[in-house]
This record gives sequence, structure tokens and C-alpha cells, in this order.
Amino acid sequence: MYVNVRPDFFINDASADRLEGDLRVLGTSRLIPEDDFRVTDEWLLHGWEFMMRRIMMAQIQDDLREVTQQLSRLGLDLPDDDVQAYISGPAIVIDAIALY
Repeated sequence: MYVNVRPDFFINDASADRLEGDLRVLGTSRLIPEDDFRVTDEWLLHGWEFMMRRIMMAQIQDDLREVTQQLSRLGLDLPDDDVQAYISGPAIVIDAIALY
């Protein structure tokens, strides 16, 4: 399960990087079937123009693979196939409307 929290939904002192603890989430959901995936460009490159996001995602995927391999060499146990710039199914993506 993934919760999509848009950065521009927060007001004043609230921010997307201060989410912690137990929260209730109100939102809409999307199912990602087992043999499908969802590209995460709208979250990784928030605010970028659509075509630029799509062009940059290929580079981001390569960069993530390289960083994962380097961290594995340093002793961190990160499987190469577990860190990606997309969400593979089966999964649920919730677009948060409110957190409380």
C-alpha cells in the first residue's frame, strides 16, 4: 500500500516530511493488478512538466540501480530488484485528501 501525499496540500507548519506516528488517511484509491505497474514520476518529479518527467524517469531508474549497487557494496542489504522508480502490483495507491 502506498499513500500519495501531494506536497502542496499542506498549510503553514504542516509539511509532507513531518508525517510520522499513527494517522488516519481519507482519500481515493487505485488498485494496481499483479502483472502491472505505476510509474512514480508524479511524486519523484513533482511540479515538472509531463514530458520532462517521462524523459527524466529513464535516467532516475538507472541512477537508483547504481546507488543500490553501491550501497550493497558498503554492506547494506538492498536487493537490486527491490528499489525502483515505479510501483509494481499487486498494490493499492491512495491519493490522500486528508490526514488526521
